[in-house]
Amino acid sequence: MPAKPFVAPRQRAAGLLLLSLLLSALPPSAATAQAPAAAPPPPSATAPGPAGYKGIAAEVKEREALRFDTTVKGDLVLLERLLAEDLTYTHSSGVVDTKASYLDALKSGKLRYLALNPAETEVKILGEAGAVAMGRIEMKVVLEGKESTFQARYTSVYVKRHGQWLLVAWESTRIP
Repeated sequence: MPAKPFVAPRQRAAGLLLLSLLLSALPPSAATAQAPAAAPPPPSATAPGPAGYKGIAAEVKEREALRFDTTVKGDLVLLERLLAEDLTYTHSSGVVDTKASYLDALKSGKLRYLALNPAETEVKILGEAGAVAMGRIEMKVVLEGKESTFQARYTSVYVKRHGQWLLVAWESTRIP
């Protein structure tokens, strides 16, 4: 009998989180619908849509840049409006925050971002109401009084609710 491959609990949880977020972006009928006779082509950054998928990708990149800038500036009033109520924020340390606990850490000064410099950002569109942004980022943070600068890979999941792109999930992994 072949041995099952080992999957670290954090990787399994992250995979399940991403899968559940992707499935929640689907319309309710998608879970029970019969397979269509001819599947539509997958959306791409250049496919047409109300704003065009290219436009959606640009909106999400702008929102991501605004969130990074707002976080560094410490504008917690605006930052709170950029985050979904059901946010899951997984730090590069493996610590997982909700929207409330993440904002509390920032408000208390336990966590402070001095710089967030993204690079190689790519946005994948999941229809008109979902998107995933991925890239590299240089982070300069102060956690419990200790300053740290490091490179990481990140994944952000956005959903469009009430006409606004909101961050619903974040996960970053340090690059050794």
